[in-house]
Amino acid sequence: MWRDGKPCLERPIDGLGRDQWEDEPRELAAAALWKTGRLLQWIDAAAADALVEEGAANELPAGVGIGSKLTLGFREVFEGLDWAASVGERWGFASIASVPGATKTWALTELLDDRSNSIRRFEWGTSLAAAPSSIGAVWLLVPVLPVREPWDAPKTWAQLRDVLMAHNVDLVDIMVRAGARYRAGSRKTATHQLLIGFPYSQRVGEAPSRLHWLAIGKMPLAGRTEKRDGFRPREESRKLWDRQLAGSSKSLNWLRTENWAPDQLQSRGGVEPEVSSKKILIVGAGSLGSAIAENLVRAGAHRVGVMDGEILVTGNLVRHVLSMNDVGHAKADALVRKLNSVLRISVQ
Repeated sequence: MWRDGKPCLERPIDGLGRDQWEDEPRELAAAALWKTGRLLQWIDAAAADALVEEGAANELPAGVGIGSKLTLGFREVFEGLDWAASVGERWGFASIASVPGATKTWALTELLDDRSNSIRRFEWGTSLAAAPSSIGAVWLLVPVLPVREPWDAPKTWAQLRDVLMAHNVDLVDIMVRAGARYRAGSRKTATHQLLIGFPYSQRVGEAPSRLHWLAIGKMPLAGRTEKRDGFRPREESRKLWDRQLAGSSKSLNWLRTENWAPDQLQSRGGVEPEVSSKKILIVGAGSLGSAIAENLVRAGAHRVGVMDGEILVTGNLVRHVLSMNDVGHAKADALVRKLNSVLRISVQ
């Protein structure tokens, strides 16, 4: 957050998947000295108008998603850039699913074209894959992170329209067409989220490494039976209302977004490639074996097999990672189900 007057002394993981500076020490005294030096660097850079330079860590504009009570997770790996380069249409609809058991936490499950035909599905683990999803968002792709100079996130629909138009993305046209498609279909809700995808790199000046998604909540497209004083209740009026929204001074409701790709989640304490690339067999799914298996999966080892011929009984639960819901099930089967849901990815 260099350009917001904050000298980057903290690095929240929900920024772009990083949790701390590479050279930041952990010992208290050394960390205090490091932060002081970082502050002095910030002052010098601000005075020289050089807050962003080649090789510096890329960051989102201050305030994007901060304080949001709703989190949207997505799964973007390196192959997402290939998809973005090959897809014809640059906008469409998206399906999202509520994360089972979570509060105000959603996951992006599928991208569709403007006629609601599937064009990209996101791979999730068994728990999230089974969750019901519905079309609740409009997505669009832009070539770069949409910001206002010098480094400010758009705060109104009109500001967002102008920023996107500078990159040849016509938000007004997209919202008018999206509204018309919605009203011609069978979906009930008129309020959508707006998902904005763009290629990003970990550091300034580097080639983009994957897609990142930002989300804006409460984009109220005109409903199919909506009426307003002074207007005839017909389709042309509703297109006009969608056009007016895209150019209005109404505030944007930025949501928190996070990349739940395995390598991003495991950036904090993941195992070395020498371990994650191996096929691992856990012999015994008891208290020790289940704990080892879960920690391996969380740390990035996903080709894990489990061997145990016993049934889980209540006496096993004192130190076991499984729960009362698994009692009476084969230990190996129950543990595999647990592992597949740990990071909402597929464990082999």
